[in-house]
Amino acid sequence: MHLQDIIKTTKTLKLLYVEDDEISRLSAKELLANFFTDITTAVDGGEALEKFNENDFDIILSDINMPKLNGIDLMHEIRKLDKEVSIVFLTAENEDEYLAEGAKIGVDSFIIKPLGLNNLTTALTRVSEKILLKREKELNS
Repeated sequence: MHLQDIIKTTKTLKLLYVEDDEISRLSAKELLANFFTDITTAVDGGEALEKFNENDFDIILSDINMPKLNGIDLMHEIRKLDKEVSIVFLTAENEDEYLAEGAKIGVDSFIIKPLGLNNLTTALTRVSEKILLKREKELNS
């Protein structure tokens, strides 16, 4: 999938971006705006869960290590509500213990921090392909 195809797909999707660090959140949001028109941010897992309950999202991009409700616990709660939403975790290199747990709850991709264009496009390619296949199935059924 080419970058323009990824952007064409992601511009139609709603993103929930969860990051507790304000500087990281603001700089990543600038990068994400190249891919998404509809971005909702949350500063921790508790706020993210509230926003998830109030809106429909196609993709959740979340930090793992956060106050109130960490990314793993957040995704467990979200999976109780929605088994299909695409999940991408942002992780520090020393958070290997979360990778296996993330795989168990159906995380689509992991991005090692800091969020950069190459890692983001790799993750979005995977997620976009999954979402396009889901849409095709829905159209054909």
